[in-house]
Order: sequence, then structure tokens, then C-alpha cells
Amino acid sequence: MTNIPGGRIGNRRNVGGTTNVNATNETSNTGNATNVVDSGSTIAGGLAATASSYKPGEAIAKLAKKDTSHKTVELLSKPAKVTSVGVTYKMGSYEGRKLAPGEQMLLEVPPQFHGRPIRFAILKHRQDSGETSGTEGGDKWDQKPGSTALNVHTPEGEWRYWNAPWGSSGEDGGKFAEVRSAGDPESENMFDWMSHGHVAVDGHGVSYEPVSATAMRVRSVGEDPVRVHEVALQFLPDKPDVLDEAIFSKGTVFGDAWTGQGRKYGGGPSHGGKYPGAVQLGGYGGAGGVKLPEGWKLNGGALEVPLKPGLRFTGIEIAIGDTHPDNQPNKDGTTGTLGWSRLNMGAQRPGSSKIDWFTEEQGVPPEGVLFGGPNQSDFVAKSGDKLVIRSSSDTAYVMGVRVWYDK
Repeated sequence: MTNIPGGRIGNRRNVGGTTNVNATNETSNTGNATNVVDSGSTIAGGLAATASSYKPGEAIAKLAKKDTSHKTVELLSKPAKVTSVGVTYKMGSYEGRKLAPGEQMLLEVPPQFHGRPIRFAILKHRQDSGETSGTEGGDKWDQKPGSTALNVHTPEGEWRYWNAPWGSSGEDGGKFAEVRSAGDPESENMFDWMSHGHVAVDGHGVSYEPVSATAMRVRSVGEDPVRVHEVALQFLPDKPDVLDEAIFSKGTVFGDAWTGQGRKYGGGPSHGGKYPGAVQLGGYGGAGGVKLPEGWKLNGGALEVPLKPGLRFTGIEIAIGDTHPDNQPNKDGTTGTLGWSRLNMGAQRPGSSKIDWFTEEQGVPPEGVLFGGPNQSDFVAKSGDKLVIRSSSDTAYVMGVRVWYDK
């Protein structure tokens, strides 16, 4: 274990005032803003507030009135899931929420996360084959692409988007929406905001300073409609008192979680698409010759990590990748077929078959550090408690694990 000096994140920001918002299950095509929420949600219900002045839905209602560049068709203030480190919204039915070009949704960030640095964002979206007009026959180039932009609203009043290392495919950080079925939306993983940076929508350039959010907006910025299924935003918790780390791929270094400085990978694109020494999740290889720390084990293709009794578990970092070790060139210009694995992380109590999943189906990059935290903020580990780390859809390779604790 490594003891880490204190260092807590500063004051949390709260929003105030009141508003009346009518909840319906479908949107209107008239007017600049339609105040609605997704099926089964009510803005009046909201979330447990961290301050008595917080009124669910008010902040995004005010933003919708100010923002006239796009037509606001939906306001969401009740997430589908809230953990100790993040928030997830799921919208629409199985088919996803349709956004025509020029339409947008606004999503509220619960006040307990205001002031916390953004670490990761996920956008799950697609184009429907019956709604695309640009691709004909065998032509793979979409002449009228659908594109979805995810922006965050800062406490300072700016809209910003993730600075993708490979650039954006649409305005305001837009991501090209592939034509896919409703059961298989594309997952855009916007990772490592602290090292890749973020860009102001108004053109003020890239910043690498920590950024927090009070709201999100999802815009359709292409020429064809898009279908949005899910949006998630993940934040860094307070700096831990104790770290418990295991490195499997030699040369892997987690570095500073707040800046990304010092981070290195012992596998991935710079290693020919291979992950020497990594623990294999899924597939048939298992750990191979990897020596696991005492108490750690592979069970049915999943990695099990014992928690330290008496310490408050606050988060886990996993250095991971999923490129296939087949020496084939890929679209990123590196070696190895790009994988499609999904990472799941959860906590399990002794004697229980139930796993309390706090990260589900998170896309795995060719190399990156994924993060998750418990569903409850006061998870004090007891003897026999463990973390379960599992891959689905494809094989993933764990280069290192770092578990965060408070005393």
C-alpha cells in the first residue's frame, strides 16, 4: 500500500430558485423549448439535494430559455443511475431518443457533483437505417451523416466538449453516428479529460485545467436524425488516503489521476497491439504465467480483488486494453484488430451471490485507464468483501489495478 497525502476538493456549488415544469412522455414539434422528461421520470421527484435551495429542473430550464441556437425538445433531471462518482441518463424507449438535426436535450448534473473534476464521459448513440438518407448501395461514405455532440456546462457559464485526440466529426465536438440496430448503439468513450483537455464551444481554445459541470446538453449537429440511448458523466472523488496497486504489464504507470502526468502503458498500440504480462479477462487464456497478489484470483474469466477491511473504498482504476494480438493493421494506423470488449465492475459481500455492479458495459479502448466507484459513498470494507472485474463481448487485458481508500 502507498499512503497518499490529504488534499480534498474544495467547496461544492449549489443551484437555487424554483420552477414549475410539466412532465409528459413525448415531445412537441412546436416552440423553442418543450419541458419534458423521459418516460417514468418526474422532474418534481428529482434527486436527494445536498442543499435546501436546490430545486430539480430549475437550472436546465433557465439554460433552455437562454439557448436559442437549437430547439430544446427535452429536459431531464432524474438520472437512471447515480453512484458515488457519477451519473447516468437513459433516454427514450428501446429505440433510443430521436433527435432531428438542430434539436437538443438538456440534462442536469446532481449538486453533489458540482465542483468535482470530470474524468470520463460516455455517449451511446446511433443512426437508424430507416432514417438515414446519405448512404446508397455499397458506398461506405455517408453524404448526409448524423452527428451527436455532448457538451458540459461549467459553473463559470461556459459550454465545453472533450478534446478528442483524433478530432471531431461535427460541430461542437460532434461524433459521427454509425448506422446500427437499436440493440447495439455505438459507445463513444470520452476518456481522460485531465490529459486530453476540453474545448470551449465559443472557440476560446483547448484547456487542460480540471473542469466540472452543472449540466449537459446533447445536440443533433449532422444532416440526418440520430438516436440517443445513454449519456454518462464520471467525476473524480476526493484524493485517497491509501492506494493499493498491482502492475502486471511491466512499464505501466498510473501517474497523477488529476493531471494524467506520468501515465505510461506496458502494452497496447506502442507494443504492437500486445499486452505483455497482462491479466486476460474473458477468452480462454486466463492469467497465464501472471503472478497475482495474495488473495487475488481469476474466477470464471473475472478478476477478483479483495478489499482492505476497515477502510472506506472510494474508487478503482484499471489500466486496460482490448486490441487483438493478430498483427493486423487497423484504422487507427496501429497494429492489431481493434476490440469491442465492455468492462463491468462491482462489489460482492461474502456469502452472497449478488454482485452490486457500479460500472456496466463501459467500452474498453486500445489502451486507457478506466475508473469506477461504489454505488454508495460510505462503503466501509469488511472482511471477505471483494471487487469483481469482468469483460463482456470480447477479451480485455488488464495491465494494472489501483484501488482507492480513505481511512
